[in-house]
Amino acid sequence: MARDAARAEVAFSEDRNPRIRERHRCAVVVHRRHELVAANAAVPDPAVALERALDQGRHQVDQRKERR
Repeated sequence: MARDAARAEVAFSEDRNPRIRERHRCAVVVHRRHELVAANAAVPDPAVALERALDQGRHQVDQRKERR
């Protein structure tokens, strides 16, 4: 996601309610120099949840680079 990341936290959770279709949740927080990048995703598959959260985080990093 970011080359200057000092630390990254990834948390997975699963909703047990059968009525919730997108039961797997992934939260990614990347600690960069002087800022945090946080992204969340909820989908039926845990691997896809991680990929979507990483994509959201990459998008945030790209947007912040464009602003500078």
